[in-house]
Amino acid sequence: MPSHKHLPVKVTNLDAHAGTRMDPEVLDVVCRVLAESHANSASDHSLGTAARDLVDAARGEIAALLNAGADEIVFTPGATEAVNLAIQGFLHYRRNDLPAGSGVVTTRVEHQSVLEAVERSRIDFGIEPRLIDCGPYGRVEPEAAAAVLDDRTVLMCVSHANGEIGTVNPIQQIGEVIKAHSQAVLMVDASQSGGYLPIDTAKVAADLLVVSSHKMHGPKGVAALFVRRGVCLDPVICGGGQEKGLWPGTLNQALVAGFGVAARLTRERRELRYQKVLALREVFWACVQNSGPEISINGHPDERLPGNLSITVEGVPASRLREIGSVAISAGSACSSRRREPSHVLRAIGLSERQAACTLRIGLSEDLSLEEVKSAGDALASEIRRLRGRSTSAKIGAR
Repeated sequence: MPSHKHLPVKVTNLDAHAGTRMDPEVLDVVCRVLAESHANSASDHSLGTAARDLVDAARGEIAALLNAGADEIVFTPGATEAVNLAIQGFLHYRRNDLPAGSGVVTTRVEHQSVLEAVERSRIDFGIEPRLIDCGPYGRVEPEAAAAVLDDRTVLMCVSHANGEIGTVNPIQQIGEVIKAHSQAVLMVDASQSGGYLPIDTAKVAADLLVVSSHKMHGPKGVAALFVRRGVCLDPVICGGGQEKGLWPGTLNQALVAGFGVAARLTRERRELRYQKVLALREVFWACVQNSGPEISINGHPDERLPGNLSITVEGVPASRLREIGSVAISAGSACSSRRREPSHVLRAIGLSERQAACTLRIGLSEDLSLEEVKSAGDALASEIRRLRGRSTSAKIGAR
C-alpha cells in the first residue's frame, strides 16, 4: 500500500462555478447504475427497457425542477453542447425562411459557448449579431433589450446568472419585453443558476433553456436543454434518433440517473442551499476584507448568485493567488482559463487589463463547512497582505 505521505492533501475547492462535488446520494446512484445497468437505453429488449426507465425517471425529475413537460427535456453531454444545439439547431431549422437582415441579440458578457455559436451563425447563415452593453454590473436591463429588438430579430440569448461575476438577470421581464417587441425566440443559459434559483418555465417566456448537472452537485458529462413545445430545432450532429433525433448517440444512463437525483435534491432543498451558501459568502468576504484596502467586488451588489464573489485585489495578480496552500481558486471561467487574454466579461463591465489580471472568482458550495470557508478566507487575506508587503518593500528598496 502507498505511504500516507503520498496521499494528496485535502484541498478546499472555492471554484464551484466550474463544478461541484457530487452529493453522496447522487454518487451512490451513479455507482449503482454503472455496476448494474449495462444495456443501451435505446435497445428493444428487457434490459434496454430497464435502462430506458432510468432515463425516463431522470427526465421527469429535470422536468419537475423546471415545471416543464418530460417531452420538453433533451439530454446532451454538457451545457456547451446544449447551448450549441439551441442556437445552431434553431437557426439551421429556420435557414430557408430567415428574413433579410435577420439578427441574433445577445450580450457582451455571455459564456464563450454562446458568443462563439452566435458568431458561427453570422458565418453560416448571414445572421447579424447584436451585442448589448450591460453596464458596470453586467446586468441586462429589459429596456436595453427592447432597444435592440425589431421584427428582424429571430433569437435572443441571455444567461440567467453570469458565471464569472454572479450577476442575476431579470429573465421574466426580459422575456415579456421580447414577446412584446418581436417574434424572437428566447434562449436562456441557466447553467449557473439552476441549482440555486427557482425556474418556472410556465411563467418565464423562455423557449429554450439550459441546465447543467455538475453545477448542482450532479455528475459531469450531462446537461439538459428545455425545448418548449412548438419550437423546432435541427440536430447539429448526425448518427441516430436518440433524444427525439436532436442529440444522436448512446446516453450514459448512470450520469443521467445521477442528474435526475441532483435535480430532485435541488428541488427539495434549494432554499436551504441558497441560505447556507449565502451565509458562507458573507463569512468569506468578512475575512478577505481584513487583508486591507483596495479590494472590490464586481457584479451587482444584490442581484447575484449566493456563492459568488468576483474580487479585484489592486496590485496583486490573480495568478499569485490561485492556489494558496490547500485552497483552490479560479481567476475566471474554466472554459476560458487557458486563454492568455483577460476575461471578456471583466473587460465588458469596464475593468482595465491590469484590474482584470488582479481579479479572482470565488465559488462557494453547500458541501463546504463554516470552518473550511473561514480558514480559506483567512489564508487568502494573509497571502494578500504578504504579497502587498513584499511589493511595498521592493518599491522602497528601489528608491
